Amino acid sequence: MDSVEANLYLQLTTRFQEFVDVILKLSQMEAQIQSSLYATRFFKSFNKDLRIKSSDEVRNVLKVRRKKANIEKVLQLVSLEYSLS
Repeated sequence: MDSVEANLYLQLTTRFQEFVDVILKLSQMEAQIQSSLYATRFFKSFNKDLRIKSSDEVRNVLKVRRKKANIEKVLQLVSLEYSLS
């Protein structure tokens, strides 16, 4: 093999290795993207569930407050009626 062929062979193998490195890097990036998408979906789902649970708890608190207010009104009416009799 003369020096021109050796030089071409060296350039070809170097370029091929660079090409393989790029493909490997792209594959790693794709894996990172997939992992990030999975994490994003998980957190979105978790956030949605948390939002629903929180709104349910707020509704329950408001319902209990209304019941308490109604009971207090009834108690006042009963106390007033008791004091009038």
